[in-house]
Amino acid sequence: MLYWVVTIAVIISVVINIYNRHQRNAKEAIATSKVDQRKYLDTNIRPFGEHYMILVNPVAGDNRGKWIYEQVLLPMLDSANIEHTTFTTTHAGHATEIISKVPAIINHYHAILVISGDGMFHEVINGLLSREDISVDNIADIPLGLIPGGTSNGLVSTICEEAYGDIYDVCFDIIYGNPHPMDMIEAVISNGDSSVNMYDMMSLNWAQVASFNDIAERKLRIKGLPLFIRYTGTAAYIILLNNSYQGKLSFLPATPEPNSKWDYYVDPSKFTPSKHRNGWMDYDSEDFIMFTVQNIARAGDDFILSPACGINDGKLDIVIIKSPTDRISSAKCFLGFETGDHINQDCVDIIPAKEFELTFENGSLDFSGEDVTFQGSSVYAHAIHNGVSMLRGGFAHSKVL
Repeated sequence: MLYWVVTIAVIISVVINIYNRHQRNAKEAIATSKVDQRKYLDTNIRPFGEHYMILVNPVAGDNRGKWIYEQVLLPMLDSANIEHTTFTTTHAGHATEIISKVPAIINHYHAILVISGDGMFHEVINGLLSREDISVDNIADIPLGLIPGGTSNGLVSTICEEAYGDIYDVCFDIIYGNPHPMDMIEAVISNGDSSVNMYDMMSLNWAQVASFNDIAERKLRIKGLPLFIRYTGTAAYIILLNNSYQGKLSFLPATPEPNSKWDYYVDPSKFTPSKHRNGWMDYDSEDFIMFTVQNIARAGDDFILSPACGINDGKLDIVIIKSPTDRISSAKCFLGFETGDHINQDCVDIIPAKEFELTFENGSLDFSGEDVTFQGSSVYAHAIHNGVSMLRGGFAHSKVL
């Protein structure tokens, strides 16, 4: 009886925590909409390019995509005399369709700006790499800028950390910023003799993380439920179920770096050397509660899943909650995601890996919350070092305005 009382109390704490974050974000959005944007116009700084391709998801997040484009980004583009071609998406997968068909992207545009969440940015990356004239060898030739219009915005809150929280600052930093190298995830999903290559900038998810995304971002969104209800209800449901997922993980450890943040990671040498691959290790459990592979520190603006993960450190961070883990510990991990305190839980392992392979018996995969249409039984992935160029600056917080 006491166990269930404590469990319910902890879950209520999770719900309250999400509610408070939702209210805080809503207040920030209202404050941002009232900012005097005159200081961002008629600046002496020159933008990175003169012709941008823009993709807008008008219904991303709380349907703010259209407002961001018309009221924030467009006046800045016009003030800087930047020529732009804008495409508005109307359905899932539309960004991939657009990107794959627009002729001569690299030669015609100086950069691609995307107003959306992390999920549509996944579509853009894979659309680019589906083209015959773009590959992993030259995708970095077309700089990309992501303007946060989504629900979680993990990518922008990581690479534009100083400006994040003010949509005007973010847009300004991206328009007037310079390309910065960033790693990219390349994954091969296999099912028997069939396989498909997928790419992403933020995360590859399986087990509870993918289950949460499937319920909150797809099944409940279709029903038109508000964001707060989708997220709190799904979190409570996932924690109560406490499902375990079965799989086998092997990985090639990344080389330790001489900095204090390396203490965040579990020592890979504690695991069993693989019998099949030289230098690889086999994870010591085949039962998982949570499994996510991070290319950056955050999975959302308030979800710090791997505090030591860099944007171009040439590795992937595998974040695991082991099974068996009781519901109270799972809830404590969820509460710790906002600050990164979950790493102090005994049930959590964070593994630095150059590459890995996961074979699994149940559950599904997603990338940055986006469903994978081809579901296999195994996935191999590695980081492409400095694979893409992301626009960002720092001007919005300098004295040049």
